[in-house]
Amino acid sequence: MAFRSYVLNLTGAAQRLSDAYGVSAAFPAGTPNPSLDITYRSLYLQGLKANANDVFVGMDNTVSSTNHGFRIDPGDTAQPITLEPSSPGSPLHLSDFWVIGTADEDLCIAGVPL
Repeated sequence: MAFRSYVLNLTGAAQRLSDAYGVSAAFPAGTPNPSLDITYRSLYLQGLKANANDVFVGMDNTVSSTNHGFRIDPGDTAQPITLEPSSPGSPLHLSDFWVIGTADEDLCIAGVPL
């Protein structure tokens, strides 16, 4: 389990990054499955090359173009955003982050598990 990668298809509404693991009746969108929501040493986020619009990243489901921690630029010239814990005792989970972007655009997610 040295490297993981996912693609989250954006819906135009706030989504938890952990929705990239897949959703089900038991774990609908926005509800992480604890058995899949593993701990990461580092995460990398990048919009798909074909995206035309920004993706906004925040801490909860109120994320928007005016309420976010940072944004991910569209297109193929934008570098991936790298997220790493501030200290070894501060692990990262996909469920820690929420995004909003244009419906039918994609967010590429890569991570190195602990």
